Amino acid sequence: MSWASQRKTTRIEDRAYCLMGIFGINMPLLYGEGERAFIRLQEEIMKISNDHSIFCWKSRDARGGLLATSPDAFSHSNNIIHYSPFGDSSGSLTVSSRGIHLTLRFIGLGRAGLGIAILHCAERNKATKPLAIYVKDTALTMELFERVRSETFESIDFRDFRRWRYPIRQMCIKMGRIAPMGRVKSSRNQHSITGNIHDRNRFSSVMNSKHIGQLFRAAQAGEQDIVWLWLTRSDITADLADDQGRTVLWYAVMGRHEAFVKMLLARSDVNADFQDNGGQRPLSWAAQHGHETIVKLLLEKEVDIEARYQKKTPLLWAVTGNHETIIKMLLEIGAEIEAKDYDGQTPLFLAGMKNHEDIVKLLLENGANTEAKDKKGQTLRSWASRNGLYDIVNLLTRKY
Repeated sequence: MSWASQRKTTRIEDRAYCLMGIFGINMPLLYGEGERAFIRLQEEIMKISNDHSIFCWKSRDARGGLLATSPDAFSHSNNIIHYSPFGDSSGSLTVSSRGIHLTLRFIGLGRAGLGIAILHCAERNKATKPLAIYVKDTALTMELFERVRSETFESIDFRDFRRWRYPIRQMCIKMGRIAPMGRVKSSRNQHSITGNIHDRNRFSSVMNSKHIGQLFRAAQAGEQDIVWLWLTRSDITADLADDQGRTVLWYAVMGRHEAFVKMLLARSDVNADFQDNGGQRPLSWAAQHGHETIVKLLLEKEVDIEARYQKKTPLLWAVTGNHETIIKMLLEIGAEIEAKDYDGQTPLFLAGMKNHEDIVKLLLENGANTEAKDKKGQTLRSWASRNGLYDIVNLLTRKY
C-alpha cells in the first residue's frame, strides 16, 4: 500500500484495480465508481487476511471510516510490522452493514467516548510498542465505534497503563459511505485532543483508583463521561453494586439524569430490574417520585411492573404520590389494577382516601372494582362516607 501511494493512474479506479494481482484477489471492475473502488479493494483483502496493518494509515479524509479512501493515506506506513504484545489472536475481520467487526484491546481516554484501539502492529523502530488508532464510542454503550483523528496513530507503552485499563473487546467500527466519484471533504468526526481528553489528574484518579465510591458519586451527579471511563476498565462491570446494593443505573435514576439513564439502558450489560438491599427497584423509585421520563425508559426495557417494594407495586406507589401520567403509562401496559398493599387497599382505595378525584375517575374508567374491601372489610364507599368525602362517594355511586 505504501508503494502504491506513489503510483499515478489516468482513471481513479485503476489505483485500486491495479493492486488486485499483488494482493491475490478478484473483484468486478466498475468504472465510474471512483474512490469506492479502493474501499472495495480493502474489503476484499479483509476476506483473506486478518492483518491489522490495513488500518495503519493517516489522512484527514476519514469518509471511509476505518478504511482509507485512497492509497495516499499509506504514504508513511512503509515501516509497519506485525506485533502482538500479549500473543493475542488477531481473529477474523468481518464486515456487516454496521461496520467492521474485530477483537481489539481498548483504552478509554476522555470525554464523549474517546479512546484508542490497539492494533496488532508496530513501527519497526518501536517494535515493542503496538500502534493504536483513535476511536469514539458513538453511543457510550461499547458496541459501535467510529474512527476519529485519522490523521494520526499512537505507539503505546504499556508501562504507562495498568492491566485493567486495556481489556479485550469485541468491537464494531463503522465504515463510511462514499458516493461514486465523491469529492474529498474534511472529515466531520475529527476531535480536538485538548477538548476531549480528561486533564491528567482527573484521568489518573478514575483509571487508577480502587475507590469504587467515586464511581457511584459520579453516577448520582450525572457525570456520564466519568462513569463511561470507569466502565471501560476490565475490573468494573456495569452491574457492580455498592454496600447498599445499588448500581450505577440506580444512582443515575435517583439523580434524575434522563439522558444518562437512557445511555445506560442501551447497554447490553445493564440490568434494568436490579433491586437494592432493601428490595426496591428503579421502576418503583421512579414511580414513587413521579419521574415520568425515567418510568417510560424503564418500561421500554420490559421490567417487572408487578415487583413489590414495601408490599406496593409501582402502580400503588404512583397512586400514593398522585402521579397521574405514570398511572396511565402503567395501566396501558397492563398493570394489575386490583393489586393490594399491606392494608389490603387497592389503587382505587388509596386514591379515594387521598381525595384524588382525577385519579379515582381514571381508575374507574379502567374498570377498577368499587366493591373491593381492605383488611378491615370496608369498601372505599363506606370509608369515604364516614370521612365526609362526598365527591368521592358521588363518583363511586355514578359508576355503580
